[in-house]
Amino acid sequence: MIPEEESASEFSWHFHDVVNENWCYAHNMFTKEECEKIIEIGKGGKGATPLEYSHTGGGNSTFEETAKVRISPVSWLRSDIEENRWIWERMAHYIGDLNKQFFQYDLNEIQSLQFTGYDSSENGYYGKHIDMMYRSNGTRKLSVSVLLSDPETYEGGELALYTGKNPELPPKQQGTGIFFPSWSLHEVKPVTKGMRYSLVAWTLGPKFK
Repeated sequence: MIPEEESASEFSWHFHDVVNENWCYAHNMFTKEECEKIIEIGKGGKGATPLEYSHTGGGNSTFEETAKVRISPVSWLRSDIEENRWIWERMAHYIGDLNKQFFQYDLNEIQSLQFTGYDSSENGYYGKHIDMMYRSNGTRKLSVSVLLSDPETYEGGELALYTGKNPELPPKQQGTGIFFPSWSLHEVKPVTKGMRYSLVAWTLGPKFK
């Protein structure tokens, strides 16, 4: 009989150490000049789709319905033009490196690169949500949010990750990438001054088993 003061879990036999991080970050994924270039592309360059307000519910919602969830126009960076290749390669490099260090997910591709603007004139925000989708062609496993704006140029707009009772607020340095599981509850709080820009990626992999 195991003494009451001891637990059966103390007698486990571990095959290897497993890292289970709630989130991590990488400073200086992009330089200040590179962040400004991505903002230029996302706002209307030939390397992205037009900047438009996104819709929830598979694109069937009205603006008023979507505004209850988010107020943040988006564009999509193209992967089929040479001018954008450096952005996709940089994202792929960091996703591969950070995933290997902290998550060890089986990943196949970057689904997309979404450029997003949050304008204080309309209290731009994105309410609490998760990135995993009910139906898709793959399983979203790892999300990445790169902060493109200089934090001195705006107020509010914190990315909040709900990994416990209280939200965690990752660093806001320009060019920093925040990595977290796509099922993590998170939000972008309202921007109260200035303009906040970000670049978001979702990575896909086989179904979890």
